[in-house]
Amino acid sequence: MAGIVKGDTVAAMLPNIPAMVEAHFGVPMCGAVLNTLNTRLDPDAIAYMLEFAEAKAILVDREFSETLQAALDKVTIKPLVINVEDEEYDGPGFEIGEVRYKSFITDGNPDYDWQLHDDKWDAICLNYTYGTTGKIQKFALRQQAQA
Repeated sequence: MAGIVKGDTVAAMLPNIPAMVEAHFGVPMCGAVLNTLNTRLDPDAIAYMLEFAEAKAILVDREFSETLQAALDKVTIKPLVINVEDEEYDGPGFEIGEVRYKSFITDGNPDYDWQLHDDKWDAICLNYTYGTTGKIQKFALRQQAQA
């Protein structure tokens, strides 16, 4: 779907809403790896994670659009950005993606033949901890040097 194949990374920058739950099941069911991003991180940290994970797509709530847009401005490979409409959120933000989540899901193949992973060692998620900070700082310094 959308060119996502087994082993690709799909990132999510979402609050605890139904789309996040769906991503936890749907992304691994197509063989991809889910990378949930901490919504409290700054653009440098998010950019580092997107680059390091080689994210092919990202689900984003407009609540985090400013941070994600700043992060996307720093990455060399641009993932497909999918806007998720959070019906409970009425604060500031804007759509930054090429497609809306509901359209993306609706356009999917309802007869998709998902498979269990062949190998129990196949990754289904990628998580970063606070220990990533040193690498994030190096990434930020490299970005500043290139500017």
